[in-house]
Amino acid sequence: MKEARPVERRRRRPARHQTQAAALWIGAAAFGLVLILVALRSRLQVPGEQVILRAYRSRASGIWVRVEGKVSRILPDDSEGIPHQRFLVRTSTGQALLVAYNLSGRRRIPLRKGDVVQVRGEYKWSPQGGVIHNAHRSAIRTGPAGWIRLMRNGRKYE
Repeated sequence: MKEARPVERRRRRPARHQTQAAALWIGAAAFGLVLILVALRSRLQVPGEQVILRAYRSRASGIWVRVEGKVSRILPDDSEGIPHQRFLVRTSTGQALLVAYNLSGRRRIPLRKGDVVQVRGEYKWSPQGGVIHNAHRSAIRTGPAGWIRLMRNGRKYE
């Protein structure tokens, strides 16, 4: 009598639609991973408040920063030369910053004490904590543009 041999089964290839579905899942997972990495990268960057704190301690100036803080005081406009709207912002580190917003050809920002603002501008050292100026677009300056975002209404003032 012949001995029964085990039947060897050939591995079946997955159907084409299964391969395409797997490729779609892999692509979606890779895209999700990229989104997570981008979100983590932005959180791992040094916050503007820390950059300003380092600049203040080292008496550095001319550094472009982006910072968020609460308006602690609204000051009278600076009317010498080009008019500027001035206000103080307190950051999460407790540092007070004077923000000077150029009013020539621009509308005033409707600020109130306690408003949260984001400011992008050039930091200049001062013994009181520092000044952020150039928080606006400039036809003359070719470098980065500054702005102020009032979080209460979400509007960006350039």
